[in-house]
Amino acid sequence: RHTVKALDRWTANMGNEKLIAVSDYVRHSASRDLHFSLDSIELVYNPFDVDLMKAPSGKSRSELLREFGLPDDSLILLNVARVSPQKGLLYAVRALPEIVRQYPGAQLVAVGSTADAHWTTQLKREAESLDVAGHFHLLGAQQNVVDFLRASDIFVFPSLYEGLGIALIEAMAAGCVCVATNTGPIPEVLEDGKDGILVPPADPQQLARTVCELLGDPVRRSELSAAAKETAFRRFQPGKSAERLLHIYESLVDQGRNLRSRN
Repeated sequence: RHTVKALDRWTANMGNEKLIAVSDYVRHSASRDLHFSLDSIELVYNPFDVDLMKAPSGKSRSELLREFGLPDDSLILLNVARVSPQKGLLYAVRALPEIVRQYPGAQLVAVGSTADAHWTTQLKREAESLDVAGHFHLLGAQQNVVDFLRASDIFVFPSLYEGLGIALIEAMAAGCVCVATNTGPIPEVLEDGKDGILVPPADPQQLARTVCELLGDPVRRSELSAAAKETAFRRFQPGKSAERLLHIYESLVDQGRNLRSRN
C-alpha cells in the first residue's frame, strides 16, 4: 500500500497542471494524500443520465413485484450498489428486524453486482441469523434500475465511504425518498432534512428508526421526494459538468499558449 501511494504521488505530480475531483471530499483527500496543491484540483461533480430518468417506465411496480415473487403490499426499501463491505448493506440487514417488527410488509431489495461471493454469502447468513431472510432479496445486477427506483418506497444508501455516490444522485433524480449515511462526500449531495435524511454510518438502530418514521409519514415522504428530484436536476445535470470541463480544458490550453509565447 505504501508503494502504491508513493507511485500515485509521483504520477500525480509528474507533468500534471491540474487534477479533477468528483467531490470536494475527494478534492481535499487527493491534495492531502498526493501532496498536490489544493488550488490545482478542480471540482466537477459526476452527472446523471437525464434522458434515462425522463424515459417512460419499462415495468410497473406491480410487474416488478410479481417478477421477483414479492407480495403486492410490499414496502420496498431499495439499495442500488455492488455488494461489498464498503456499501454498508450489512447495517441495513441489521436494521431490518426492527423495521419488519413495525412494518411486516417491509422488503429490503438490493440491486447490484454480487461478484463478491464471500460477502454475498455472509449477508445471507446474517439475514438468516436475524430471522429476516424472507425480507432480504439480493437480485444481482439489473438492466432496468430506473424501474426499481420508481417502484421503491425508500432508497437506503448505508455506505461506509464513497467518492461521490452516483447511485444516490440517480435515486434523487428518480424522486426517491433517500436515507443515506453522513459520511465522506454524501452530505455534499444530500442536505439532511431538506431533500433526504442522513444517519450515522454503521448504526442500524438509527437507520431503523429513521426508516420507520418515514414509512409512517407519507406526507413527509412526498415532500422529500419532490425536493430530492429538484436538487438532482438543478445540481447534477450533464450540461453543467460538460461546461465546467470545457472551461478547465480551455484554461489549460490558454496557459500553454502563454508559456510558449513567452519562450
